[in-house]
Amino acid sequence: PFLVGEDALARERIWHRMRQLAPRWDVGYPSIMAVDVALWDLAAKAANLPLYRLLGAYRDKIPVFASAPFYHDVEVEVESALTCKERGMRGYKLHHVVPDLKESIDRCRRLREAVGEDMDLMFDGGGFYSLREALYVGRALDELNFRWFEDPMNVNALDALADLGRRIDTP
Repeated sequence: PFLVGEDALARERIWHRMRQLAPRWDVGYPSIMAVDVALWDLAAKAANLPLYRLLGAYRDKIPVFASAPFYHDVEVEVESALTCKERGMRGYKLHHVVPDLKESIDRCRRLREAVGEDMDLMFDGGGFYSLREALYVGRALDELNFRWFEDPMNVNALDALADLGRRIDTP
């Protein structure tokens, strides 16, 4: 309801207002992000431009990758990655947030073995690891030649994130 009648081009104001009102309306960040993306799309339509041009058009082509949902069955995950590779995707990001770090690393290893070295693999830890856990996973990702380690710890743990960045090779 607090979006009705708002100027769709006032993205920044709307974003801040949503952040303030979200707890009262029980609106989560995924909903805020969806509205933000929709507002950028509306701004591009109003300017009669594709969004990439509105944002500056540094490139007219970008590599794409699949960002897969969490699969409980590792075989389904491997099949998903192989299907993406067959369809021309050059990268695959898996999400795995489980307490068993060895299971997470085993999934990464099995995925790397299945797709080979010619496909970028990325790992999203969901922001739940401690520094010690992130180091353990990050060092395994180094060995497996992963492209990046996304969201390893709480985004506000800046010192720990900087320490992690110094101690592993995977960005």
